Amino acid sequence: IYLTGNEVLTDKAIKKAMKKTNEKNNILELFNQKKFVETDYHDDLNRIIEKYNEEGYRDAKIVADSVVKFDEKTVDVYITVDEGKKYYIKDINWVGNTLYSSQELSNVLGILPGEVYNQKLLSKRLSEDDDAVSNYYMNKGYLFYQLVPIEKNIVGDSIDLELRMFEGPQARINKVVIN
Repeated sequence: IYLTGNEVLTDKAIKKAMKKTNEKNNILELFNQKKFVETDYHDDLNRIIEKYNEEGYRDAKIVADSVVKFDEKTVDVYITVDEGKKYYIKDINWVGNTLYSSQELSNVLGILPGEVYNQKLLSKRLSEDDDAVSNYYMNKGYLFYQLVPIEKNIVGDSIDLELRMFEGPQARINKVVIN
């Protein structure tokens, strides 16, 4: 695997992000997949972008990639990345929330202005973690609530986040049948 254009992430970090596309001569990857599979390779390219997004590089992209047959059993992979610039959160605003105050939701979110803009962490804190914002609403019966993060006012290396919320009606238990 030959990488160019990467300055922020090392070759090792990028290769580690690639779960299915591995180098043959790496002894630590002894039990990993050995065969080159096109779909797995494209998934790995997406994982590279996700890794950059975690580090605040929301504009990172693969500008070129190619797979060249080396011999009968191996291929060379060439990847060129454009990292873009690193982004930080400037401000976080909540819109549409009535059940909880904006301060309460910001405390649950746990991401502060000035921090690196990590899209994966934002997604986890909004909906995936056990103590995510979504669980605060689900536990109160707001099963139909929706939360959409909007990137607003991107200036220089700063992003204002607007977290738009539709709480919806509170669900109630109508009937319980025990057999």
